[in-house]
Amino acid sequence: MNEFFKNLIWRWFGKKILESFGQIQRSETDCTNYTDISAENITALLANSVSNIAMGDSQVFLSAIGGGSTRFSDILSEIAEKEWTDISDTVACALGCGAIISIPYSVDNGLGRKIYIDTVMKDRFFVTGMQGDEITQCVILADEFVRDNKSFKRFTDYSVKDGVYIIRNRAVCNDTLVSLTTVEEWADIPEQIAIGGVKQLPIAILRCPQNPRRPKAPSGVPITFGCDATLNKIAKTLNDIEREFDKKKSKVFADRSMIQLHKNKDGKSIDPIQVRKEFENNDLYIAFNDSDKSKGVEIFDPAFRDSAYYNKLEKHFAMLEKECGLSEGVLTKLSTSHATATEIFRVMYNTFCFCGKVNASVTKYFKDLMYACSVLINYYGMAPYSEYDVKFSYSFALLEDSSATFSQKMQAESIGAEDIVEIRQFIHPEETREEAQAVIDRIRETRPTVTQLINEE
Repeated sequence: MNEFFKNLIWRWFGKKILESFGQIQRSETDCTNYTDISAENITALLANSVSNIAMGDSQVFLSAIGGGSTRFSDILSEIAEKEWTDISDTVACALGCGAIISIPYSVDNGLGRKIYIDTVMKDRFFVTGMQGDEITQCVILADEFVRDNKSFKRFTDYSVKDGVYIIRNRAVCNDTLVSLTTVEEWADIPEQIAIGGVKQLPIAILRCPQNPRRPKAPSGVPITFGCDATLNKIAKTLNDIEREFDKKKSKVFADRSMIQLHKNKDGKSIDPIQVRKEFENNDLYIAFNDSDKSKGVEIFDPAFRDSAYYNKLEKHFAMLEKECGLSEGVLTKLSTSHATATEIFRVMYNTFCFCGKVNASVTKYFKDLMYACSVLINYYGMAPYSEYDVKFSYSFALLEDSSATFSQKMQAESIGAEDIVEIRQFIHPEETREEAQAVIDRIRETRPTVTQLINEE
């Protein structure tokens, strides 16, 4: 975001961006580096790997308070399930660029009023007001595209004050302010709405939990923050490996007399330098005068250097894992032959700690997102408001043996140290305590215990 857009935001919304020019530039660089597809992207690779470890087999459950469902909770649950479908990709994006921001909006373009969610990377998010460490005002470049050689952008200003949530939308065509109705997809979006009874700014921010190396930094940093030196070494090593393979191509050595007699179709001799370049472009090389002319084809194969290059690359990957606060096994090979779950936990302790932070960030992000959606559902009267509860289940398959854990819980229950309801919830994490108890009671009625049978006799 250059000074031109900063001035436009001031003119349209009367808001001053709190970030410095250097911070804005850094955000743009982080996002550009993460989305770069022109070469091997180690940041994206690492972000995808950590996201898969943290979010694999994860689940979200949304229900009305006390179990069951209402029309309000059903709408929210539908939104939650849709968003959770690609939560792993969302988390990877946040880890790769530093932070993503999700803000719901509602339109009715003929399919009935529905809630949709805009998700943008941090380079399109600008804080304009804060109270302590809480954001109270922000401007987002919510949407942009090119149509008929015209550039369209939609900026949205969000603010909350005295419990009133205000949303203001502005459309821009080639950097000139235009009406929202100019774009068909935006025609039903109001220029401004005000919603009362709001306790926080209804937006959701998912930050990468990487250490920003300064306390209470407001914006997130990529997972590879501060690792530029190692990333450059990895890129150079990968280039060196490719160059080595290029050198291993077969090379045909031609006699010098072929150059002297080389003529074009008009019978004129061609410049020997031009011929030499043409030969080299086709992996043809000129033999020395004293070379063995009977040997027309030779292969240059420096295979002895392969292991050195790959060892070097492995060491760089290991250093990057350590710099990012991760254990071995994310980019490097994990040595867990015949290892128990406890041993794997010890080897991957740093990675699991980092993934725990990712899970905590996702939990806060998703709860904030559901709150933001509930504000709009209530405002547009899509369903009578009702309290709801959001629960999360994160997989620890690499950490623990679920069958062993279940066996331990059953042994604890047999001596009165574990609640049977909690064991039921361990198997069915989507159930509330009341729902689990109801199922247990129903099972006991249809399947009496041995003690009950003896007493009946």
